[in-house]
Amino acid sequence: MRALDASKRQAAGVSVHLPHRPSSSRSPARLAPATTAERQQPPAYETAKSGKAMFDEGIMAEEDIAVLEEIGRLAMECVSLEIDGRPTMKEVAERLKMIRRMKESSAMGAARC
Repeated sequence: MRALDASKRQAAGVSVHLPHRPSSSRSPARLAPATTAERQQPPAYETAKSGKAMFDEGIMAEEDIAVLEEIGRLAMECVSLEIDGRPTMKEVAERLKMIRRMKESSAMGAARC
């Protein structure tokens, strides 16, 4: 019924503005704790000091461990509590390119064997 009413209004050139209902889940006040100093490092990384500790062992192939280590280190830098110590998006993109090249070169080396 509402769709029909809306199409009739549109055909007649009538516009209706509905009141804005802000979503409480998108409220800046609700986002602030998740994006500030309350965030903590994952316990696995803290105890092992290894990015590899953040990944499920079921997805880790032996040849991917070095790549996962680098991805884990980069992820930890990105969520560092020291905001000035976090890499820029450009730096993240460059590091990801380097990690991809590392993965591709290790795959090529494995194919030669």
